[in-house]
Amino acid sequence: MKFTRFGFLISLIVFGSWSQAQNAALHQNAAPVHVKFEDLGALIQKNNESLKAARVNIESQQERTGHLGRSFLPRLSAVSGSESFREGSSTAENKGYWSVGASINLYRGSKDAQEESVRQETLSAARLDSGLIYQKELRDARLAFWQGLTYQKLIALKQDELKKNDENLQSARRRSGAGVATNADALQFELNRTLLEQSIRALELKLDLARNRLATLLGMDSHEGLIFAGEFSLNEQPGLALKDIQNNLEVQNLKSVQKIESLRADQASTWWQPKLDVYAKHGVPSLSDEYARALNSQTETYAGIAVSLDLGEGLDGFSEARSKRLAAKAAEFRTSKKIREVKALDQEIRHDLELTSVMIKENEKSLSKAREFLRLTQSEYARGIKNGPDLMSASKQLFEFQERFLELQRDLAMGRAALESLLAAEESSR
Repeated sequence: MKFTRFGFLISLIVFGSWSQAQNAALHQNAAPVHVKFEDLGALIQKNNESLKAARVNIESQQERTGHLGRSFLPRLSAVSGSESFREGSSTAENKGYWSVGASINLYRGSKDAQEESVRQETLSAARLDSGLIYQKELRDARLAFWQGLTYQKLIALKQDELKKNDENLQSARRRSGAGVATNADALQFELNRTLLEQSIRALELKLDLARNRLATLLGMDSHEGLIFAGEFSLNEQPGLALKDIQNNLEVQNLKSVQKIESLRADQASTWWQPKLDVYAKHGVPSLSDEYARALNSQTETYAGIAVSLDLGEGLDGFSEARSKRLAAKAAEFRTSKKIREVKALDQEIRHDLELTSVMIKENEKSLSKAREFLRLTQSEYARGIKNGPDLMSASKQLFEFQERFLELQRDLAMGRAALESLLAAEESSR
């Protein structure tokens, strides 16, 4: 029994290892999918589920419009039934009754027009919400793209550093074999190789996470094989000037909420306006309504005009109107705060972009110096003037500057993406 359990455990471990190897092979063999930065907008428009849901919501709100025109359409009714009726001690009579009628709204104050205005504004709000969702999803996709491209390039940079380290390792071993240096130099490069391999694995995990985020935003079923295709641009991009802050999508959305609440308040304030309807009806009355005519199955036809006023709506209408005006005031305060936030965020992003641009230029100069320093150190190492730690330090310094240069380019690209999203207006969101 012990042997059987032990054998089963060994089989399970072997099978698990085999499954992991198969999964890794499948991931490595996944067909490459190249995604370009300039294609993100079109892919979001085509595949993003959140944006699709927002579009369906627009269609839903669009179906509710046209209320004013429909309010003037005749309202048709038809009634049919049977009734048992008895007066005093007389025998109960059973008779059927039926009627068809129609009524037409002639006047309801401004309630129907106000309701149509509310529905039209709700439709506009749905479109603004769709624009907001598009900009948010596009911004997140751009950030994921630049982050993924950075990891992709950092991995290539680390692999290049690993290759250089191996070259230095071979050189150190030759020097050690020739008695020019000790084994400490070679051991140092061996330890550095382990650290570089671990760094590459950590970056590969981060790259996979960035792929997963981007694939989710783009509506892709799998992120395996996704490749970030493109390069960082250091040129100034047009269209980043601060426009009218009122065009900001979030500001417009809050203004739309404010307008809807104001319209609702106006609508509730019209409770006192009477309703005017014209109506007509034809049919056989029920026994309880018109006993004699119903008993003889005589039809009746009548038409008229009715004016009605629901006085019970007064208190509720007054309270509802006040509530909606306060809600509109709250939306107005939120709008003012959002305008200040957008202005402050615009300044912060521009300040960061300016600082990042300066740091990129400084880093480019440092890169040239680091390359020259490494070249001199390699020359002196070959002549026995410098030792292994000197060569490793010069090599690591160069790659650190290259890594920093990539990160600064990423920060510049991500800052531009955030600024473009902040300044996006409604016309650029569809």
